[in-house]
Amino acid sequence: MLRRVIGLQFPEEIAPGQMGMGWLFLIEGTIKETVMGPRGKPVEVAQSHCFYGKASRISPTDALLRVPAVHALHQRTIAVVGLGALGAPMALEFARNQVGKLRLSDYDHVEPGPTVRWPLGIATAGQLKAEAIHEFISAHYPATQVLPIYHKVGGLRGEGMPSEQEVMDTLLTDASLLIDASADKGVSHFLAETARARGIPFISVYATPGGWGGMVMRVAPGHTRGCWMCLQYHMDTGGTIPVPISDETAGTVQAPGCGDMTFTGASFDLQNVVLAAVRLAVSTLSSGVAGGYATTPWDVGVVQLMDADGSLVAPAWSTFPLEVHPLCPYCHCE
Repeated sequence: MLRRVIGLQFPEEIAPGQMGMGWLFLIEGTIKETVMGPRGKPVEVAQSHCFYGKASRISPTDALLRVPAVHALHQRTIAVVGLGALGAPMALEFARNQVGKLRLSDYDHVEPGPTVRWPLGIATAGQLKAEAIHEFISAHYPATQVLPIYHKVGGLRGEGMPSEQEVMDTLLTDASLLIDASADKGVSHFLAETARARGIPFISVYATPGGWGGMVMRVAPGHTRGCWMCLQYHMDTGGTIPVPISDETAGTVQAPGCGDMTFTGASFDLQNVVLAAVRLAVSTLSSGVAGGYATTPWDVGVVQLMDADGSLVAPAWSTFPLEVHPLCPYCHCE
């Protein structure tokens, strides 16, 4: 049982050549212990204890001391659509680095099987993904405000449910960046054009079956020449941007009890894609900020983690600017 805490304040060097005040705490209390009493019988007694407690500091300033280049993030709002094996760890990285606000959109529940590559593990099975991530960030990184949004882009609207446009307003009003981790080309197309119409920077990220490769891409208004559709044409017409390598023979599976196919791939391979996307996002959000994170000179990154025969290779990134494609119906005018 705690009796009292005495705080001791004293001058100390808090940075090279900079003096400040430090704290040390003297804690007094009692702890119940079992000792041998008369006739060798165990007896519970209260023993007095006194010990020192070290002071630990945490504030926005203390947190940013170790990551000064991301100081602009606390003023930014990031919207993430898709909280699977890519979107969920990205959200945690943003919170870890003091992003001011996160809006997290997903419609799915946590299944126990995919926790082999989902960041929070089997204890969250059965929860909505957005709520599980929200609870974790609130407990561990409270400087970041999280808004979980239960929504399936393009899904059926029940009576009394908000419209697609209303959900997009909640998700994107005053947002600094929209991240697509949906792994659905139709959803990616819709989100890219929604971001374009609202003048919001857009990043899309995906990994290929087998975890053999992946891609991150960005459209930053006023910086990127092309758009998401330009990228599709560049890849489909054999242009300068290659399609990421994938396992064409065993890259997808259907788990018992699941009506949909899913891809194979380990979290430690997927993290190559996740972290590249986070770096691209932080760079985009820090653009023009004095002392901010370095500027990324490219818009599309393609990573290869395996050879065509499935042999392991060191992660190899190829980067490209995103130029306007002459066949793009959005960017090219006759």
